[in-house]
Amino acid sequence: MTADRVWTLIALVVIIARLTRLLVVDEWPPARGTRHWFVRTFATVDRRGDVVRDVARWGRLASAAHAVAYIWTCPWCMSVWVGGAVWGAATLCPWLVWPAAVIALGSMVAGWDGNAQGEHDKRYEIMERKLLGHDVDTGTR
Repeated sequence: MTADRVWTLIALVVIIARLTRLLVVDEWPPARGTRHWFVRTFATVDRRGDVVRDVARWGRLASAAHAVAYIWTCPWCMSVWVGGAVWGAATLCPWLVWPAAVIALGSMVAGWDGNAQGEHDKRYEIMERKLLGHDVDTGTR
């Protein structure tokens, strides 16, 4: 396998990972709205937050409808479909692979950094409050 193919493979994997997270987990309103629409339309959510079959609405098709909704909550499941779409797009428009990879990788790294910094900032704030003699829960002395 040539170096170009290895880098293209890595780029496609990064794009697939980022798009999957966008569709299944992220809170960006268009992605969240689409995800919620699929879950509400094709299934129902129980008290524990699990996506379950809606037999009252879908009858004998409840299992198939549930599968459509469940995909939007399962990164393993969604990644297969995203992978197929990304592969198809890369085949039709190979010049899009590198810009998409840079955007996807940049987004992933920024997200990881934001999470790491957020945890650090939270610990730092708690430490400062304790050192200043403030009650950590209420912020009072």
